[in-house]
Amino acid sequence: MRSKLFDSTSSDVLESDVLNRALNDPRFTRSLVIISLWISISLILRMWVLHRETQWLKKFFWSLVLLIPAFGWLFYGGCFKALTPIKTPCPKEHD
Repeated sequence: MRSKLFDSTSSDVLESDVLNRALNDPRFTRSLVIISLWISISLILRMWVLHRETQWLKKFFWSLVLLIPAFGWLFYGGCFKALTPIKTPCPKEHD
């Protein structure tokens, strides 16, 4: 008697077959690489523009981290110090 662990249904085989075909297709792989590079480069440019006062070495390090798809983006979002809002005094009303 076989356990359910080793039983495979046709839907499991179908899903793995579709996934294998997608991963082996060079167009699909190229598309994933292009999309992840586009996201990484846009995040890097945004960081360099918004954080102009930050040291260049720190920005260079985070630029390398952002080139790692998904994990680098999450690490950057969780660890990079956010900009502090500028506190400007409200203009006083003249009576």
